[in-house]
Amino acid sequence: MHRPSLLLVILPLIAGCALFKTDKGGWSKPGISDEQTASDLGTCRDAADTQVAAEARIERDVGNPGPLASPGPPPIGGSLQSNLSQFRLEQRFNLLVSRCMTGLGYAQGAKGSS
Repeated sequence: MHRPSLLLVILPLIAGCALFKTDKGGWSKPGISDEQTASDLGTCRDAADTQVAAEARIERDVGNPGPLASPGPPPIGGSLQSNLSQFRLEQRFNLLVSRCMTGLGYAQGAKGSS
C-alpha cells in the first residue's frame, strides 16, 4: 500500500516541475535570460506558423482540382502526397524559426543551452 501512495505523491511533483521548465529549444545568447529566450522563441514560432499556414493554404488551393474535376476516389498515393506535403511544411517551419532566432543573435546547440 505504501508504493501506490508514494507514486501519487511523486508523480504530481514531477509533473509540476515540468510546468515550470522554460522551453529554450536549445537556443542561447550571452546575457539573455531563459525567460527572454523562451519569449523570443515563441515570437519566432508564431511568425513561422503564420508563414507556413499561408504557404499551406496556397499549396492546398493550387492542388485543389476544383468543381470541374471528375468524381471518384482520390488518386492512388494521395496519402503519400499528403505526408510529403506535411513533411515539407514542418521542414519549412523549422527553417523559418531557425532563421528568425539566428537573426536575433541566438545560437543553437551552444554550450550551456538546453
